Order: sequence, then C-alpha cells, then structure tokens
Amino acid sequence: IYMHYGCADAPNQQNPAGVWSNGYSGVWHLNETTGTVIKDSTGVNNGTPYNVTLDVAGKINGGDEFNGTTAYTDIPDHASLEPGEMTISRWCYVPSLGAVRNAINKHHVGTASGYALGLVDDNRFTFQAGNGTTWPAFSVFSAPISATGTWYYVVGVHTTTSHKIYVNAAETIVTTSGNIAPNTQPLWFSRDVNTPTNYYPGHLDEVRISSVPRSADWITTEYNNQNSPSTFYSVGTQTTSDYAITGENAIFSAGNDNKVGFNTSTPHSICHIDGSMALPIKTVTGHYTVTIEDYTILVDATGGAVTINLLTAVGIKGRIYKIKKIDSSANAVTVDPAGTETIDGAATASLTSQWQKIGIQSDNANWQII
Repeated sequence: IYMHYGCADAPNQQNPAGVWSNGYSGVWHLNETTGTVIKDSTGVNNGTPYNVTLDVAGKINGGDEFNGTTAYTDIPDHASLEPGEMTISRWCYVPSLGAVRNAINKHHVGTASGYALGLVDDNRFTFQAGNGTTWPAFSVFSAPISATGTWYYVVGVHTTTSHKIYVNAAETIVTTSGNIAPNTQPLWFSRDVNTPTNYYPGHLDEVRISSVPRSADWITTEYNNQNSPSTFYSVGTQTTSDYAITGENAIFSAGNDNKVGFNTSTPHSICHIDGSMALPIKTVTGHYTVTIEDYTILVDATGGAVTINLLTAVGIKGRIYKIKKIDSSANAVTVDPAGTETIDGAATASLTSQWQKIGIQSDNANWQII
C-alpha cells in the first residue's frame, strides 16, 4: 500500500459509507465522548445509550462501559440487521466471570428468532440464534476462559451449513442447516429482553454486523490488525526519488525536480509531452456558456448572432479557451466575460468574419488575448 501526501489543495475525499460498503449492516466504533447518539459508520443504524458511561478505555480508540444492571444501548429494528447469513463481532473487556451475560442481543425466545452473542455462566462465549421454530436452533460455545480484566475479540459467523464462534481468532464450529429467523426486536448492547437480569457488565468496543459470512482468514486478519497494529504492519521510508509508471503506449514520470513527463522518462520542462496531445473541441450553433471541460469552441452563427459566455476568470488562473467563427454569415459572435471582467481591457470581443478566431487566457482577474 502506497500513500501520496503533501498536497494542500487535495479535496476532502472521506467516504465512510463507501469504506463500510462490503456487506456491513452496522459498524459502531463506540468512540463518542458525549451526547445521546451512538453512531453507526454505515449511516443507517444509529443507537441511543441509556446509563452508559461513554469515552472509557477501549481496545482501539475509546469504548463504552456498561454497569451490568441498567446500562444498555438501543438500536431500532431495521431490515439490514436481519441477515440470514451473517458475521457479528465485538471487543469485550471481561471484569468478572460466572454469570450469563448477553453483550450483543437481538433475539426473542417467544418467537424463536434473532441472534445473541454473549457469555454463559460456565465462562464460555456463545453465539446462539433461532430459526423461527426452535430457540436456540443454532448454538456454539467457545472453550472456557479464565482470565478477567482483559480484552477478548469475539466473532460469530452463521451460514446455511455452519455456525461458528471465534475467540481471539480461535475457531469453534458446529454443522447446521438453515437461516436465522428475523424479528422486530431492537438490537441491544448489554440488554436481554427475555431475561432482564442478563445485563452485560464491562466494556465494549468496535461492534460490527455484516450480511457476509467472513472467512477464518478475514477474522484472523482483523484480530491481528486490531489487537496489535504495531506488529501487524510496518511503515517504509519516505521516497522522493524519480519514479515512472509505464503502460500501453505511454510513460508517465516525475521526479523531485518538479518536472513531469508524458511518454518520456527525461522531462526537460515542468510538463513535457513527447508526442501528440488531444484536447476537446466542439461546435455550437446558439448562445453557449463555456464549461471546465471545454477548450476549442467552433461557432456556427448561420441562424443568428451568437454570444459565448465565459466563466469568471477568478480562481482559474491559466485557463485557456479558443473560439472560432466558422460560418460565412454577417452574424457576429460575441465573447462576453462574466460580470465586469474584461478581455484585453474591453467589455467584450467580437468575431465578425468567417474563420476569425480568438485565444484567451485567465490571469485570475480578467481574460487576456494570447
């Protein structure tokens, strides 16, 4: 992975929804410091915290603390939270053992539907789900844990043929058949509608749900990346030497001498094009306002006088347009700058004879004939 940086004029290219577009139904970073909204980075499933302590120590960048008695986060029901096949993951900090605790829950025993990712009283993590007839129709347990006061990465994966749980990337799998039945329950962090006492006590961080059953390699990569970023990747030295990109019929090169070459690896000017160059050209027959995509504009004024309206010269210093009258009529072509801007000091420029042309360039305030 390479990163180009140092361009102060680069536009804001953030796209959180695009980042989380690969089957993600919800991504909750749980890094809010204040407020009454727990944001979903996909922009669909925001939640509301109740008695939750925000901005506590998290695994990645802040987390939420639940007191085990009254604290929970409520996320309204949405179709995206009802995948038949799915992956659900979270980081959880376990302060104590020996009780049933549902950390992530959207299940309903009465309708044998939904899913839950929790910890049971024999100290095993569990991923359970219903098929609309039986609860739990799908159930898998991890090996028992013994350490408290530590973070665990817990992932549940359901497909039509398997039901899995991973703890710190270690897999436990059972064979199943069927999909998880949907319901209209909200998604809760820490709360259980079926057993109100099963509040989760501890910290949560980075909860994710997706409609894609992630592979073991995917889950291992996420665990390694999030658990120890400093050992997951390394950063190479900064490179400022010349480089070249070659492709069919083309060479692009750039060096630290601020010269760029096209079809040449030895540019001798700021921009050196060694070969032909294609620029846009169009024909208009009526009044027209130039655009950022224009360069040469051919004007046929046979049907009447034509006005070519220019963009403001401000903010586009160096922009060039070429305008040419191609018909033999007596109808004039008027080139008209924006507002009070001028062309070589004049309010307008006029083309009155066939093949007459004008080239103009912005000086960032007005237009100059070149």
